[in-house]
Amino acid sequence: MPPLMHRNAALTALGFATAALTATGCGPTCYTACGKLYREECNISAPGQTQSELLSDCVDTCQAALNNPGEVGDYDPFEPTSSTNAITIDTDRQAALWMDCVDQSSCENIKGDQNNDGVTDSKKMCLPHF
Repeated sequence: MPPLMHRNAALTALGFATAALTATGCGPTCYTACGKLYREECNISAPGQTQSELLSDCVDTCQAALNNPGEVGDYDPFEPTSSTNAITIDTDRQAALWMDCVDQSSCENIKGDQNNDGVTDSKKMCLPHF
């Protein structure tokens, strides 16, 4: 195959691969992570806010962090944390770690509800809960 045709074939294949990855997704997104928290699966609630408001705030905060390149710092969403600690997600790398944590963790660990009785009885994972 002539070099130009080989290059065009490679670019076409790359374009199809990119389109396929975009269509199927490659892991969690802000919407899927927030959806897990505030919809049917974990159904985390907060006084004075509807599930729709919580979901919207979560997605907005996550998307804003994704638009802000930066380092992870000392943020580790896989480390169980007391809900009294104020935690923010400020950078794209922090948001990516947080989405992975939500994707990989059970609702019981995310909520800190080890007995699955609706009561927080241990530290929570994947904070913050927006």
